[in-house]
Amino acid sequence: MTQKMVPDGAQSPAPPRTAHLIRIPEAARLTGLPQSLLRKSFMAEEKRPKNVPPPPPHKRIGRAVYILSDRLAEWIETLGQLPTGVSPRTEGRRGRPTVSDRIARRQSTR
Repeated sequence: MTQKMVPDGAQSPAPPRTAHLIRIPEAARLTGLPQSLLRKSFMAEEKRPKNVPPPPPHKRIGRAVYILSDRLAEWIETLGQLPTGVSPRTEGRRGRPTVSDRIARRQSTR
């Protein structure tokens, strides 16, 4: 058996830090977000509803999803921000324009 010798006064390197993993119910309790919102965030991006944020930092072990609790606070801070390269929606509503929209359009063309 080989053993590394550490000179006197030198500290041995710290063991690698492992992430603390939590399940969705505990993450919901810690963040105050509904469990359903956290579950929906793990859906594929093209299937995820528009009002659901991207998933928090996580690891999948089999089918189980474990959220990294030490990076959860950083994820919460990003929830109110738009992703980079995405501008807020500037186009109007879909469907028939409202009366005020028609009046404003009529006045702007004069």
